[in-house]
Amino acid sequence: MDEELMLVTFLHDVGKILQRAGIKPKCELSGDFYEHDRLTCDFLNTYLDEEYVKLFKEGRWKIGDYASASERIEVKEPGKPESTPLLDPTLDIQPNVDPSKLARWYSVTYVDFNAAPETYKARRVDEAFINYKGIYKILVQLAERAREIVDAESLLETYDYIYRTVALFVPAAVYKAIPNTSLYGHSRLAAPLAVCKEIRLLVIDIKGIQRFITNIRGEAESSKRLRGRSFFLQLLQRALSDNIADVLGLSVLHNISFEPGKLIFVVCDDVKDKVDEILVKVEEWSNYELQFASSISNEKIKVSEMKIFSEREEDRSFKKALENAIYNLRIVGKPHITEDVDIDYFGDVYPRKMMFKAKDVEGMESLTAGEIPKDALISEINLISLIVGHSTRNLKYVIEIMYKDNAKGEMGYRNIGKYRVGEIYIEPLNIGFLLVHGSEKDYDIAFLKSLIQTKKEVAKRIRIFTVNNTLDFIYPEFVKEFSKISFGYITLSTYHPVEKQDTSKLIAEKFKSLDDMANYIALGITDGDRIGEIVKNLSAFPGRFMTFSSLLDFTFAHIVTTRVIDELKKRGDIPIVVLYSGGDDLAIYGKWDDVLILLAELSNLIVEILPSISVSGGIFIFKKKYPIAFAYAFAKEYEGVAKKERDGKGGRISSNIFEKYTENEKKLCEDLDKNSLTWSEAAKFLEYAKKSIESNVPSAYLYKVYNIGQMIEDCEIPKALVTYAYLNARNERVFKEVKEKTDNYLVDYPGDEEREIITRLLKFRNVVNMYTLLKRT
Repeated sequence: MDEELMLVTFLHDVGKILQRAGIKPKCELSGDFYEHDRLTCDFLNTYLDEEYVKLFKEGRWKIGDYASASERIEVKEPGKPESTPLLDPTLDIQPNVDPSKLARWYSVTYVDFNAAPETYKARRVDEAFINYKGIYKILVQLAERAREIVDAESLLETYDYIYRTVALFVPAAVYKAIPNTSLYGHSRLAAPLAVCKEIRLLVIDIKGIQRFITNIRGEAESSKRLRGRSFFLQLLQRALSDNIADVLGLSVLHNISFEPGKLIFVVCDDVKDKVDEILVKVEEWSNYELQFASSISNEKIKVSEMKIFSEREEDRSFKKALENAIYNLRIVGKPHITEDVDIDYFGDVYPRKMMFKAKDVEGMESLTAGEIPKDALISEINLISLIVGHSTRNLKYVIEIMYKDNAKGEMGYRNIGKYRVGEIYIEPLNIGFLLVHGSEKDYDIAFLKSLIQTKKEVAKRIRIFTVNNTLDFIYPEFVKEFSKISFGYITLSTYHPVEKQDTSKLIAEKFKSLDDMANYIALGITDGDRIGEIVKNLSAFPGRFMTFSSLLDFTFAHIVTTRVIDELKKRGDIPIVVLYSGGDDLAIYGKWDDVLILLAELSNLIVEILPSISVSGGIFIFKKKYPIAFAYAFAKEYEGVAKKERDGKGGRISSNIFEKYTENEKKLCEDLDKNSLTWSEAAKFLEYAKKSIESNVPSAYLYKVYNIGQMIEDCEIPKALVTYAYLNARNERVFKEVKEKTDNYLVDYPGDEEREIITRLLKFRNVVNMYTLLKRT
């Protein structure tokens, strides 16, 4: 009964979509109901059954609705529900911001990965378009396909994804309320609140995520394992949430956090000990590469008295409970020295019981192109990384299998006709994943059904996630094969160019080698700025927090999916690898100048969609044959430099090819305090370097300008300026050409402000460094 009540609560406001789309109600309701409630009743009656209509009319869902709605901030002006867009949920936590003068509103539309990123840019309120008729059309199409699902838990899980598609950009409350919470965020919180009279908040924090991703020893298959570990963490967090919910007898919708690395469960009792047992098992299984901190709020909150927002700080019961749980977070397990260990092919030390011989793993030759010796040992985590990393290319479906207590999953990789299937198994959770990938044209549902047939005897539950498809992810014909099956979608943003391999029998594809991409390679990473601050400030507003975190994940994944990967596939000749994108992180590598251009474009686009954040990044440039794991570590260091130096106005980019300079009047030459650039400066300097090569500007002149900049850094300022004036007088034609190619960035001396000339000469060394790299390519 809990799942039925949660689903009714989750859909209690679906009538708002119908009402705003101009649909007229038919259902008759008596008592404290509104017109949109009558439309919700119509929807439940059409696409579910009488049991759900009865529950809705009883009104037990209202306690969850009222509790979730207690975070709303009321205003005097009544907004127009059918024409008011969604407001940036972070707006009022940022000081001195006037929403009427900024692009901080989102067009009301459905989520479509085929839409251009510009569709989802934040904009002025009068520029946001409203598409309720389109949303309604997609809603009924998806609801019609979900009608075959009978199992209440499966139906609830599937509607979670239906609502993500149609309600992510729909404001929940407009009339006399600030419209800063999406209908999805509000409803997602209301559902678990409806089934507990009293609640506690259980918080789980995954530690060591970056260390886990970058723990790639050895050069063999390093790119694949980096990519695999990143995506595997998404799968692991999903499996962990599912397993905890199963052990506690809850729905997965009781996890109200969308933040990577963090779970927040709404629970009815003190269940921390049960959860900690699970977490310790996963820690041991990962050989303590991952650890977990957990806590549960001390006091129970009566849902009927729950207050999320109040002018009086002491009345905010949800905030106090969450702060209490976060403050008391403690590591649940203690690492111990593992006995009976061995070293695998990649140099990792693992317990012998977690080692596989290459020859015993099905499909190992396909995973590694036959490069790993048959007798080599591979640790379980590295094997999973290989399988996942290899399977992310043209990934179509991810099938999650929750196994029965007397069954276990397998590990391996199989070629089945035109499809390839990677299979991994997380032993302490008793959950496995099938990763199905194939060519662009392969969408064979019959094949997918045959995979389900092979697992249905050992499966307790099955979840099918379609990759990067928000509009066509429900397959009602599968319900006849297995009743406890739900449908959703998963975002994946990875790309690796391939090259054709001509064999005696067929044309095969092989991942293009890093060393074949260019003489100089860049590994670039970005990270959203101020995310921690925003999350902290929004943590007291869970519906708004879910709105923001959903937008954040959607932005990073969607932009890379549509803006980068599709473009890369169309051209096919751009030497770029997208390692991963999700949460607020992005990592790519390839030909160094292409990487720099791409990161600059992406950072600008991300900020256009999420103006509440900026993006900082680091790029490490290296010659081929350099270990990619070390390159990643250095790029991470440079990202830290950029984050430290950002000035609050926007993100910056740092690199090992950028020279130090100062913008501080008091530090004209000594103790230079910056070696990062703004994104626009980096892109501009690269353009200057390319124009200089195209126009055959003498290298000798540029290197002399570089040396003058070095003289300024060494505090020889008068001498540097005289040398600069003399150089330009002797090379008047060249100086004029350089000015033209650099949009007058290099200015004359004397004649312009001395301070401006000094700063530009310091920075111009970056142009010369880029010019040198381009010349060597």
